[in-house]
Amino acid sequence: MRGVRDDSILAWGFGMQPDELETSKGALAISPSDFAGCENIVSRQWHSPLLDITAGGLQVNLYVCAAPRGPSVEIGDYCGFLCCGPEDSTSAVV
Repeated sequence: MRGVRDDSILAWGFGMQPDELETSKGALAISPSDFAGCENIVSRQWHSPLLDITAGGLQVNLYVCAAPRGPSVEIGDYCGFLCCGPEDSTSAVV
């Protein structure tokens, strides 16, 4: 993480059930198995890295927008986008 600064390290949980995600705490995966289903996620090198290791932990700068409406989304919810996405779709992000 210190050398590469690739924020796809934060793209995990795609193979997990919703109840498993609720028990996970924090931005980092707990184990390698948390990355199941994420094998096609690649970094998008659009700009300088969003990820920085600080003395107090991990600092992440995200692109943020209002969340699209859906069954589990409330008005006022926001989404943060990482600079990574599926290998087969250059316009999609996580």
